Amino acid sequence: NNLTFTGTISGDVCVWKEHILIRIVAKAHTGPVFTMYTTLRDGLIVTGGKERPSKDGGALKLWDQELKRCRAFRLETGQIIDCVRSVCRGKGKILVGTRNAEIIEVGEKNAACNILVSGHMDGPIWGLGTHPSRDVFLSAAEDGTVRLWDIPEKISAGLFSFQNNLTFTGTISGDVCVWKEHILIRIVAKAHTGPVFTMYTTLRDGLIVTGGKERPSKDGGALKLWDQELKRCRAFRLETGQIIDCVRSVCRGKGKILVGTRNAEIIEVGEKNAACNILVSGHMDGLIWGLGTHPSRDVFLSAAEDGTVRLWDIPEKVSTGAYKRLVYEVPSGKQVTDQMVIDRTTWATWTSVLGDEVVGIWSRTTDKADVTCACVSHSGLNVVTGDDFGMVSTGAYKRLVYEVPSGKQVTDQMVIDRTTWATWTSVLGDEVVGIWSRTTDKADVTCACVSHSGLNVVTGDDFGMVKLFDFPCPEKFAKHKRFLGHAAHLTNIRFTSGDRYVISAGGDDRR
Repeated sequence: NNLTFTGTISGDVCVWKEHILIRIVAKAHTGPVFTMYTTLRDGLIVTGGKERPSKDGGALKLWDQELKRCRAFRLETGQIIDCVRSVCRGKGKILVGTRNAEIIEVGEKNAACNILVSGHMDGPIWGLGTHPSRDVFLSAAEDGTVRLWDIPEKISAGLFSFQNNLTFTGTISGDVCVWKEHILIRIVAKAHTGPVFTMYTTLRDGLIVTGGKERPSKDGGALKLWDQELKRCRAFRLETGQIIDCVRSVCRGKGKILVGTRNAEIIEVGEKNAACNILVSGHMDGLIWGLGTHPSRDVFLSAAEDGTVRLWDIPEKVSTGAYKRLVYEVPSGKQVTDQMVIDRTTWATWTSVLGDEVVGIWSRTTDKADVTCACVSHSGLNVVTGDDFGMVSTGAYKRLVYEVPSGKQVTDQMVIDRTTWATWTSVLGDEVVGIWSRTTDKADVTCACVSHSGLNVVTGDDFGMVKLFDFPCPEKFAKHKRFLGHAAHLTNIRFTSGDRYVISAGGDDRR
């Protein structure tokens, strides 16, 4: 039914119709949901998470197609808390990989548990896969190995594939090894000039797709399509504009190849015409910390730990560019590298805690992470003096006000109270007391932003919630509207031009 199910760290399961969240299965597990599995055969869904065994619940659950009814299984591991890291299902049995490197077989009808193997050396079992016809399965674990197991014999049996019992493995040197069961029969030397990171094949025609790290050339590229025996290939250029392309994942179907790159792009490549189309692009690593909206257009900038700043088109929901510097022309997105131009620029708003203009906000004992956000008022709106003020919220949950650019701290409370701020992104202050709920700890509300009209304030918290309040909200526990779309804490939030949209940046979910 074109539905997607995602698990969260809070134990909920979110049900999506395309990109729209339509339902939340609250507390599907009491702890985080780590893994999910389904099949086209019957559509039943297996979930695995972290949960204390009980009479009515456990870390392994089998759900109906719509995730409305479930059956819980106890794993009988003897642990106080069970932690399921991977699941796989077939032939009336469920295979479970645990945090303790055990692989357990669970019967769907009788719920009988049988510890099949405990052969990996270290850490959780992250991946499991069964063979469509034989009593064998694959496991991948934290110890860096992939093992093939013979279920009747309960021993590691080597490697297998669907085509003529051959298996193909890629190496860091760019070679591809061809195996007959567990015997190496051939090496395809320099299939790629760099490491081979991913491979994909189908039962339909047996053609093999490989992806690796390679410099684009007239005759070669990081994506290649091979025949069944890996003797002839066709190379595709990805047209990413990078000096070296790096393909991390591939998938193939309906005459097209989907490619996932190191730079978090998903590219569609036509097999016949080799046409490339970038479907999705985004930040590739780390948390998204910075957001900035355009004053009149439906575009915004985001900055993340991957070291890039990206320009996004809101209606199209796509990234239109990625940049490595901190200063750009808007709306063109053109990079500004002339330091004299940067130094002579007068900024309409300021929310950065870095720069020569705000050096004074850092004390001798302040750690880099202590000052988390800043805001500067317009001189025309300051009813006290003609000077600009900057307001910061520190890691110690104190609101401090400074003169800009001198950096001198303002301690006169009357001056602070009479200041009208041009923008507001602080979670502290008498104006936003109401954003803190009864059960909220100091660290729970992570970001806030007042609308351009000054009528509303939107917040993000550690539970993935976006909340909309009236502004100001000086009374405790103010009424609000709640919205859920993130699986983890939020790092930043902003209104767009005209207050038509709210842009939120996730932390661990990197959305």
